[in-house]
Amino acid sequence: MSNVQQMLDLRKKIKDLAGKMTDAEANEYMDKVSGFNPRMFKIINTVSTDAGVCFGNYYDTVFSDGAISQKIKELMFMSGGVGTMSSKCIVHVIPACEKGATIPEVFEAATVGVILGGFSPRGAGIPYAFDYALKCIEGAMAFHNELKASGDAAKAKKAGFDAMAVRPAHIDGGIDR
Repeated sequence: MSNVQQMLDLRKKIKDLAGKMTDAEANEYMDKVSGFNPRMFKIINTVSTDAGVCFGNYYDTVFSDGAISQKIKELMFMSGGVGTMSSKCIVHVIPACEKGATIPEVFEAATVGVILGGFSPRGAGIPYAFDYALKCIEGAMAFHNELKASGDAAKAKKAGFDAMAVRPAHIDGGIDR
């Protein structure tokens, strides 16, 4: 059997699985395989659950350990979010911390993002990117402090996200998590 045929067979299996899921089950699946579920997929999953399931699988594949560890990939994504002032991208600091990123590692990755924001065309600019870098560091510190205090990973994740809130949720949903 060719690689193409194997991929098509796998796609059919995923579509069949997803087609049997409710939107709540697809949302839960996405949370499990990718660690989050963007607001847009919560809406899309009400119409077609296979889109959310496929995105979750794709995300899991991209961010899995490979030549570069998941921790580093999450820090790279966070750094890009700092440089582009994306509140939805800087939240990747929390999965990075879950994978073992330390506060000094978050600091250094956030610093790269600040430079990216200052030197890339249409970048955020250093003063603006710096504010997002601080949010990443605050999130990492809250995550690690809560994890050390309680030993509860779920509480640590919540504390990290809460520390990073960049605007109230009633404006446009704030940070997806």
